[in-house]
Amino acid sequence: NDLLPPENNPPAFTGPIPQIAWGQGLTYTLDINNYFSDADQDELTFGVEDTSSNEAISLTQTSNGVFLFESAPEFTGEEITDEFKEVWVSYDEALRLMRESKATDIEGSDYIVPRDIALLEAAKDLQKR
Repeated sequence: NDLLPPENNPPAFTGPIPQIAWGQGLTYTLDINNYFSDADQDELTFGVEDTSSNEAISLTQTSNGVFLFESAPEFTGEEITDEFKEVWVSYDEALRLMRESKATDIEGSDYIVPRDIALLEAAKDLQKR
C-alpha cells in the first residue's frame, strides 16, 4: 500500500569506541557521531544519562554527539578521595621533603621523585640569578 510510510530502520553501532586517556589537567574531545550511522539518514540524537562519581573528571556535551572530558589540574581522582591537600613551602623545604619521601612504586622512585628534585633544584638556581 502506497499510503503507508516506509519502514524506519534503527541506528547502527559502527564502533568500537576506543578506550580514551588524557593527561591530568587536560581535556579530551570525543565525537561519537563517528561510531553510529542511520540507514535512513535520520539525524541521531545523543545525550549523557549517567557519569562517574569521580569528582576529578567532568563530562560535558558540547554539541550533539560531541563530548568534552576534563580532569582537575591539581589532583588525580584518588588523591581527591584520599583528601590530599596543596601546601606551599620554600624551595629548601620542598627539596628536603622530596629527598626524604618514600615512593611506593618503581615509577615514583625511579622517575617521579628524581624528576621533581631536579626541577626544584633548577628552579632554585633560576631564582638565584
